[in-house]
Amino acid sequence: MSSVKYICTHCGKRFEAEEKENLECPGCFWSTSVKKEVEAPPAEEKAPKTPEPAASKRAAAFSFNQSPILKKGLWSVVLLLLIVLAGWLGGRLWNSLEASRQKKQEEQAREIRIGDKKTKRSEQPALLLSEAEKTVLDRRAEIPDDRKPSEEEVAALNVRVNVQTGFIEKLPSQAWTVTDYEELISSQEKAYKILLPGSYKRKLKKLFVEKYKPAAQAFSGGDLLNARNGWVESLAFPVYADNLAKHRGVVLTMLKPFIQDTLSKIGAINAALVEQRVRDRERQINESYQEMIAAIEASDWVKAYALIGRLEQEISAFDDPEALAGAPIPYPDVVNRVDDGIRLTLFELLSKPPISVADWEPLRRDLRVKKQVLAVLLPDHIAAVRQTYQQALEAIGNEQWNDALALLRKITDPPELKRDAEEKAVILEKLSKASA
Repeated sequence: MSSVKYICTHCGKRFEAEEKENLECPGCFWSTSVKKEVEAPPAEEKAPKTPEPAASKRAAAFSFNQSPILKKGLWSVVLLLLIVLAGWLGGRLWNSLEASRQKKQEEQAREIRIGDKKTKRSEQPALLLSEAEKTVLDRRAEIPDDRKPSEEEVAALNVRVNVQTGFIEKLPSQAWTVTDYEELISSQEKAYKILLPGSYKRKLKKLFVEKYKPAAQAFSGGDLLNARNGWVESLAFPVYADNLAKHRGVVLTMLKPFIQDTLSKIGAINAALVEQRVRDRERQINESYQEMIAAIEASDWVKAYALIGRLEQEISAFDDPEALAGAPIPYPDVVNRVDDGIRLTLFELLSKPPISVADWEPLRRDLRVKKQVLAVLLPDHIAAVRQTYQQALEAIGNEQWNDALALLRKITDPPELKRDAEEKAVILEKLSKASA
């Protein structure tokens, strides 16, 4: 077969080859630019080209544009990058649409119509409120300024404690009479076979009448200090026959029953005098307690509450009864005229005895219970509870379930308001969990 002359319109290569389709140029390997030389457009007259360096020709020969394989690979990489980019953009768009959808669902879940408010109701069944629940949330409890105590509170306020002192003021024995005193002297004269002179017995009787008898009368009238001092003076016997040895061996021996009984009375009164401050404080507490009871019966809660505070302070002073009692009250100067042996016993009796106090624990318990009851009846407390309740209602109206729940849990009285708060809290717990 005869060869045909061809020309490449791409690189200008002229060559001869057998005639066939899809003939490639031996210079640039293009097939679409190969034309028969007679069909090629006339070449433009150009100035002769400057020969290109050999390095440039080699670079052109290995360019991507001159290699169909490399060109196809490049397009494959570009297509793959476009597919990856499209997938990434699609994922971002999907996530954005999903987040927007979830946010819209959450907003719809919070749009629950409460009472007569014209808000949208959530489509989630868990957040739907029954008519009974809506009624509970819409309910408004009232707290009167002068609210009455409940039955349980009234029962606690009506309790009464019997306050008893820790000491009973009484003598170890009955006081002596003039007859008892004279009979003692007569019996002792017979027993010891000693007859005391009439003048000396008259001195003993005069001392008894002037000192012992008034002291017994002072004791009966509750004047303990004068009673004790009078009985101390009744022991300052005149010295028998101006002889101290005979006086001690005869008179003090014969009068020993009277002396011992009088000393026991003085010792008892010493204890009472040391504790008299304690007894006075005990009586004061009893009076304050009765005053507090009267305030409760008059429904004067503020006064009763204040009196309980005062009572608690007065009772706390008994934690140290020794300090509360103070130092013993000294004897009068006449004690120096008493015989040394008797005087020594008197001063032993003057030492501070152990202090006995009332058992305050029953009263403390009663005051604690009454204080708790009265605290919730005070006007300031009622105003604070009313404010908390109102804040809780506002939080419910604003659909702030957690805030409303925290406020309602602070309400512990009065009983009717506490029940309303507890019923609302049950519903709010459900709303809080469902909207979490």
